[in-house]
Amino acid sequence: MPTIGVAPGPNYYAVIRMDPISMVMDLGLDDPITLAEAKQMVTKRYLVYLHWPFELYMPDMRWCRYDAEIIGTTLRPSDENSGITSDMVIPIAPNKNYTGERRPVHPHPSFPFSNCYHWFRNHIKIRVRTREGGFDHDGGFMLPGAEHLALNHGFSQDRKRLAAFRVAKDELSAAATPAMTVPAEGGSSAKLAPKRQDSMNSARSALGALAEGEPSIRPDVLAETYLRLVTARGLKTSDPPSEIGSELNADGSDMVTSASTMSSLAGMDLFGWDPDPSAALIPLVDAWLDVGQYLSEDDIPNPLELREEVVKIHSYVGVISHILQS
Repeated sequence: MPTIGVAPGPNYYAVIRMDPISMVMDLGLDDPITLAEAKQMVTKRYLVYLHWPFELYMPDMRWCRYDAEIIGTTLRPSDENSGITSDMVIPIAPNKNYTGERRPVHPHPSFPFSNCYHWFRNHIKIRVRTREGGFDHDGGFMLPGAEHLALNHGFSQDRKRLAAFRVAKDELSAAATPAMTVPAEGGSSAKLAPKRQDSMNSARSALGALAEGEPSIRPDVLAETYLRLVTARGLKTSDPPSEIGSELNADGSDMVTSASTMSSLAGMDLFGWDPDPSAALIPLVDAWLDVGQYLSEDDIPNPLELREEVVKIHSYVGVISHILQS
């Protein structure tokens, strides 16, 4: 069975490093100051877990978008305002430092690091750059199907806890809201209790919001200059820009757009071919599957550092966006 792929397969761990210089140069910004700042930016290698890709693998694609989970080497930092607690983690075997009731997940083959955790709600969208020769999955580390399901199931209790936290927070907020008054017959005022949302509906809404994952960048907050650049440079899809610019229908419309419209049955982008104006803002990274060759156990950075890098590159291109969950 061949182990070479155009892009990494799902459920694999990978080491990634962002390329801010290419992100700026791809936009064709005629701004030497911005390019100089990007060249001075120091980026680190991070350990991630790749979930399912957002687009169908194609031989000539420039990158492939993924939902990735940044791996940490400590318990998750707590956040009292959002209901996140430090125990919302799942260890990766052979890590035995966590003494909670959650069983660790077991990669295949045995993971080379003994201090790693999956953090709850620690996802990021990335573009993994393709390369000549593809990605050799021999020497990589992945979660078999049963272990991937165990990972999702392990966080189910955290989703319920977070939903309950949000319901309780909403109820406290409603209770603190001053009662509304309306004139009653005879000119006196009658108090109306604040209307509360049904607890079950609130819980379902909270769980639904979590299930949706990381929100997309809203096109209406993207700068006009940026939108013109990504259109001119063919950065809305992973297809080569020469094909995007040369293939037109008889009426002059873009064939990529027409094909993506056909693929979007019932409003769903089945193959990931719909043009996305925010694609150029998604971190462009190089990736390696033989993680033990590119990181040592003591050099795995804090996941929050990657988020800081992304915020920094966004400030360079001067675009209002926010693609990372806190």
